[in-house]
Amino acid sequence: MTATPEIRPLTADDFETWQTLWHNYLRFYDTDLPAETTVATWRKIVDTDSAIFGFGAWRIKPRWCNTARIYN
Repeated sequence: MTATPEIRPLTADDFETWQTLWHNYLRFYDTDLPAETTVATWRKIVDTDSAIFGFGAWRIKPRWCNTARIYN
């Protein structure tokens, strides 16, 4: 049985889990950022007045496909 993912707003308690994902993202792109940048990024993500709506990657189907869909 596949677990259903839970989608909910981030809270301060999510920082450690997010930080692990963030560091793996940076490692994948073979880059480093100062700890201050990581903390500032997290603060913007959880700030409800921030203009950040989310992170993601998508691919729009090529023109030769017969449906207009976006894949995550």
